[in-house]
Amino acid sequence: MGTGLGAAPEVLGAYVGLSIDVSSGHDAGAGLDIGTALGAAIGVGSAVYLAGHLMSGDGAYGWSVLGSTTGTGLAAVVLSIKSTRATLVLAAALPVAGAITGYELSSHDRRARRSRGFSLVPAFGRSSVGFAGAF
Repeated sequence: MGTGLGAAPEVLGAYVGLSIDVSSGHDAGAGLDIGTALGAAIGVGSAVYLAGHLMSGDGAYGWSVLGSTTGTGLAAVVLSIKSTRATLVLAAALPVAGAITGYELSSHDRRARRSRGFSLVPAFGRSSVGFAGAF
């Protein structure tokens, strides 16, 4: 869910950037790159956070945005080295992967401890047999 919602603004930004390139007489240039980067930076972290929140997650919004921004930067580095179909697919996936990683890394910071209730299990030792309980 987070991947689908996170990829939508990235694709929308790429579409707008490519439309600007085509209307100005270029095939695919800076408009595509800038549109994709802006779509990723603005929307991916927010979409991943929203999806996680809707699924009762407890990750932090700031970490999601930081992860998507880091992924966007890595995507720019990858595309500056070589721009092929494979690197474009990788560059599109990096902001989403970064946002999900940031969300998951922050998800245990605020999680409250759950009450386990009462449990009783058999316990075996070298010289004893009994029960162990927790409450």
